[in-house]
Formats: sequence, C-alpha cells, structure tokens
Amino acid sequence: MSDGLINIKLPKPHAAQQTVIDSKARFKVLMTGRRFGKSLVAKILAITDMLDGKSVAYVTPSFGLGKVFFAEVVQLLPPTVIKTDNKGDLYIELITGGSLRFFSGEATNNFRGHKFDKVIIDEAAFISDLETAWNESIRPTLTDYKGDALFISTPKGRNY
Repeated sequence: MSDGLINIKLPKPHAAQQTVIDSKARFKVLMTGRRFGKSLVAKILAITDMLDGKSVAYVTPSFGLGKVFFAEVVQLLPPTVIKTDNKGDLYIELITGGSLRFFSGEATNNFRGHKFDKVIIDEAAFISDLETAWNESIRPTLTDYKGDALFISTPKGRNY
C-alpha cells in the first residue's frame, strides 16, 4: 500500500473482505461467522486511514482484546512510520499525524471529549448496551469530521 510517500505491504483481502473495504457507506455492519477475517478488514481500514493522517478509535468488549489488535497493527507497520506506540495506553501515532486509540466497551464514557474520523467496534454484539454507548458516547465523536464507523461481530442473537 502506498500513499505516495510511504510503502506498506498489507495482507491481501479475499473478495468478500475487499467488498467491505471498498464500500462507500458511512456506517458498515459486518456480521459474519468466525474465521471470515473481520479483523483483517479492520486492520486494513485503520492503517489506511492512519496513513492518510486520520484519527481512528477501536473499541473492543474488553481492554485485553484491544491489546491483541494493537500488537498486530504495530507488527504490520514498519518502525520508520511509527512516531509513538504506547503499549500501556494502547495508542499509536504515525509520522503522517494519523492515530489509533483503543477503548474498552466496558467504559464507553471514555469517548467523551474525543473526535475521530473513524470508529471501529469489534465484537459489537458482545458490548453490553451498545445502543446507549453508540448514541450517547461514540457517535458524537464522529460529528466534527463527519466520520464513519465499522461494526464487526460474530452473530449473537438479535441485539443492537
């Protein structure tokens, strides 16, 4: 992948993943079974936006799951493009000005005061009271930049 100045080789998505990546929808919901590669879609979208200087938030049901995704993103990025990678706060900033900040679905009030170009909500079906968190804490962070969101999850009954 190249933004004109930085070359990064990302894993190649399969056709169904590429359809989601190419979608121009502001809010996307990707609900598939396990092993589809939802996290790969999320990584590609997050890294692409970061390279473009955009701010991305990543929400997981627990902070522990965020640590796994954080480590995988850092591994995909060449060290020369990383300005900061704070393992304690799970925050990455690139030399492009783009950033990735992790949040726990257990404490969505921590979104207050932030603004993002993109929010990725991982395992959305497993975040308790996602509807309230989305409407009161998460979605308002997208207002300033008219940002977009990606909800990814395995199915878990009928819920928000």
